[in-house]
Amino acid sequence: MAHHSTHYQVLSDLSTITLSSTKTSDTREFTTTHDADLTASELRPLLCFQIDPSSNANLRLDVFIKDHSNVEAKIAGYSLLGGAPRWTMEPINPALVTVDATNTIVFRASEITAGSVAIQNIVVFFQRYIS
Repeated sequence: MAHHSTHYQVLSDLSTITLSSTKTSDTREFTTTHDADLTASELRPLLCFQIDPSSNANLRLDVFIKDHSNVEAKIAGYSLLGGAPRWTMEPINPALVTVDATNTIVFRASEITAGSVAIQNIVVFFQRYIS
């Protein structure tokens, strides 16, 4: 009988990405294993991270994954107006994830009127097929 096991990869733990008008984007990479199972909707990979906008932040944060053709596909977008840190969990379209290869997540700030946003504790979860 086949089973699934949750696998995760930490893309950023102690380091922080800070985006502002001087640095508007950054990337992180992850690799799925050869036995990653991305076929069913309940097995979708999840991208989890913490967003910490500065108290005066007024900007847009968009998150993308580069697909097999190196084209960016949007995962999520947020309008940030300062405030407290928050966690987010976003499903990733399995068709955009390359199994047993490097995948790139892009964090991009735009429409920056003021402030910055710190992004940390970035983790990708996916299911592995265990026979």
